[in-house]
Amino acid sequence: VDFDGGDLLLSATFTTQSNPSLVWIGKRDGAGGGGYERLVDVAGAPTYAELAMRGATGKWTVYASATLDSTVSYDTSSAHAIRAHLTGGASTTITVDGTSTTGTAGAASVTHLRLGGTEHAAEYANMHTAFAGVFIGDVTGDANWSDFVAWVSSYYGLTLT
Repeated sequence: VDFDGGDLLLSATFTTQSNPSLVWIGKRDGAGGGGYERLVDVAGAPTYAELAMRGATGKWTVYASATLDSTVSYDTSSAHAIRAHLTGGASTTITVDGTSTTGTAGAASVTHLRLGGTEHAAEYANMHTAFAGVFIGDVTGDANWSDFVAWVSSYYGLTLT
């Protein structure tokens, strides 16, 4: 799916959940809009969470009430596999192509999923998305996670951990 600021996918809403894992597989195509170019935005009240590209740092980032930048810079030359788990404390993780960063990104209570941007028209990502998902809790603990990781590796040639 190609997102370029002129389109935004908003899913149906779901029951409020906390501490989500966000997974995204795709490729950045070029500059989007805003200080945070949102890949996956899981909105809720009073907080939300997002996977984004942060213009100020040039890094992949996860955000709830605070920002946790990965150590991996974003680019337009290759596809990436990204997983983040928001814990509400100092053990939030963002993993980009197998490289993990742990820190504090805040807590999130989420009610729906947006792909490609937010309700703010100026904040969007210019990207192709192959897969995006939200999982409540730590997705790596799911019994099917290892099968999914193996499929991502064999199909896309990407490292997802």
